[in-house]
Amino acid sequence: MPRGRARAAGAAAAEGARNRARAAEKEREKLRRRELRKQLKKQRMEEMGEAYEEVDNVERFDLCNIVKVLEIVREKKKNSKMAFSLMRYVVFIGIYLFVVITQRNAWNAQSMYGALESYMLGAYRDPGSLEMLTFLDLTTTGELWDWLEKDFVSLLYVEQQANYEPYPFWQDHTLMRFNRVTTGFRIAQRRSQRENCNLGNKKWDTFVPFGSCHARTYGDSLFGSVDREPFFSADAKTEYIYETVEVGLPGSGSFDVGYFQYFDLNQTFAKEKLQELKRQRWLNEGTQWCRIEAVVYNPNLGAFGVLQFVMDFDNSGHFQARFNKEVINAANYANTIDAARAALEFVVVLLWGTYVLGVTTSAIVLAKLEKKTWAYFQDPINVLFTGQLVWFALIGGLWVTIVNDPSRSNLIVDRTQILDKSQGPPSFTSSVLLNQAYYIVNGLNILLSVFRLLSFFRVNHNLSMLTDTLGFMIGELFQFGFVLLLLLVAFMLMTHVYFGQYLTEFASLDQCFVNVFEFLFSQADFFILAEMDFVAAYVFFIPFTFIMVFVVSNITIAIILDGYTAMQARMEVLMMSNIKVVVELSFLTQVYHGFVRSLQPIKRLVPKSLSKMETPNGAKLDRFTVPSRREVLEMLTDQADYDNPVTVYAILKERLAEKDPPVPEDRLLSVFDRYDAWVDPIDIEPDMTELQIKQFTILKQSIYTIMADQKRIDAKINTLVEIFPTLP
Repeated sequence: MPRGRARAAGAAAAEGARNRARAAEKEREKLRRRELRKQLKKQRMEEMGEAYEEVDNVERFDLCNIVKVLEIVREKKKNSKMAFSLMRYVVFIGIYLFVVITQRNAWNAQSMYGALESYMLGAYRDPGSLEMLTFLDLTTTGELWDWLEKDFVSLLYVEQQANYEPYPFWQDHTLMRFNRVTTGFRIAQRRSQRENCNLGNKKWDTFVPFGSCHARTYGDSLFGSVDREPFFSADAKTEYIYETVEVGLPGSGSFDVGYFQYFDLNQTFAKEKLQELKRQRWLNEGTQWCRIEAVVYNPNLGAFGVLQFVMDFDNSGHFQARFNKEVINAANYANTIDAARAALEFVVVLLWGTYVLGVTTSAIVLAKLEKKTWAYFQDPINVLFTGQLVWFALIGGLWVTIVNDPSRSNLIVDRTQILDKSQGPPSFTSSVLLNQAYYIVNGLNILLSVFRLLSFFRVNHNLSMLTDTLGFMIGELFQFGFVLLLLLVAFMLMTHVYFGQYLTEFASLDQCFVNVFEFLFSQADFFILAEMDFVAAYVFFIPFTFIMVFVVSNITIAIILDGYTAMQARMEVLMMSNIKVVVELSFLTQVYHGFVRSLQPIKRLVPKSLSKMETPNGAKLDRFTVPSRREVLEMLTDQADYDNPVTVYAILKERLAEKDPPVPEDRLLSVFDRYDAWVDPIDIEPDMTELQIKQFTILKQSIYTIMADQKRIDAKINTLVEIFPTLP
């Protein structure tokens, strides 16, 4: 934040403190004068021989503030409208979140994830080294073939029960009691093209192990120098063809590509085929990516478990294994709970449609009023909400695509296996991607919903401190964020250059950025860096700690504190304004008032303790019979003079009595009682002396006398006109 704005915020806070002191002194003076008036009234009544009873303790003055009433009513009306919008949005988001949570069914999915992971990633003994290894520990192609033959096939093809008796054929290959293999498994690989090594000197070519080098591929070997040409087995008798396999219903547009090998539900055949592929070097120097995929079905959960064991073969010889798993519902609407969720999905769509209609209507109306096409979108909150509605449309489109995904709806099921319509094993590659995209988009939408809910905090001035602070400092944070990003990029490049050759965490730029960002929160381990390069560790660590931890972090805190200070100064100004009574309300008090107002239709059943309200001047009113906000606006809007907000009550009463229909005095009094809009002379001029107050009182009495004389004269003239009508 610039220094000028920081100084202005500090000055505003100091001025607010002085205003609070003056307001407190004024309140003390009011109390003193109120007690003095009571004593004078008591003394006057005793002199007249009347008993003084402090029954009606309502304090009213001869002056009233119409503008204050209108400002409070309009502020409350605005807050009520926003509160209604908040409740409607909370209902909408609540139903939406319930739908997404039930769609995700995370508990069942996580339970199935954990079971399959612990089962399939168990350790096996390597036949060569006799070490205990898991799939994630594999480092060579030979170890991969051994794992497939010795561990994977035995785990996947379960042919015996716990008592060593064979499974009946309709229960064969069932893992962990309930997860049954659908139809064997398949292995896919993708390869890179051969190319010249380009070492700059021909003498190095004599030492190349396979006569040529291989190019890199990217994105699961879908991009880059991908080899799609056939290649032959080691004995040159078998040709392996690059295939493009359509998954799901023909014409669906979902494809999987690569070189494929399929394995039936026969353990012996599977092991023999794996041994043959190993002898023929099906995985060789050209392989860049490989995936072993199997699908199991759990009838208790009504879900498929997709198991994908993926290996990335780097040109450096590095072998990186990862285990991907996804749980996909066999059917989206299969039971009563799904039917209830479908009804809620329809409600979400319906509410979304009403919001779209409302936004469209508001945008058109505002564009016509202001004669600007994009007038509605000048408010950032409207832009946020419109963007979220578009995001909801994307979510709906993804869900419709998932529901109509042919990968599940076009399966052939019998007692021994599940196949797709092409008689091949089911492939859920596209379904997995759709599911992942759907829930990622929903996660971002939840974040947008939080921002939208924060915007509703303006319904209460105390709650809005957070959102107002964020809005006030957003410009400074963006500017500072640009500087922070440059510093992070600089330190990211330093770690990549210094430690990228030693540590996997810094081998790629994306990993460098994430780790440097974690270092910003004091998660850096200096000694690990020093083990790699002692000098480089000091060159990186000391500047990073000083600049990012001591300087940048504290500047961020200072920006936030400056914004909060400015919002506090703004609150001080509001506390001195006409809407002070609204600013002081807590959120719970607003909720309580709104709840009581909602009981208006059944007011006869509401206890008196809820319907009665006591005003700041001591009046006791029935909140169900006092004029509504709409009535107050109709009553006083045309009587307000914003240049001279204070009005003599007697004059105002006369004006409203002449309206059609006339305003009863008791309702007029209740308005100024409720909104504490009576004006004590001390509020007009705080420094008035007792003599000036007496002179002001005498002047008011003279005005009232003149007004009374004027009324009597008008009455006499009207009488004369009736007796002696004007001649034609």
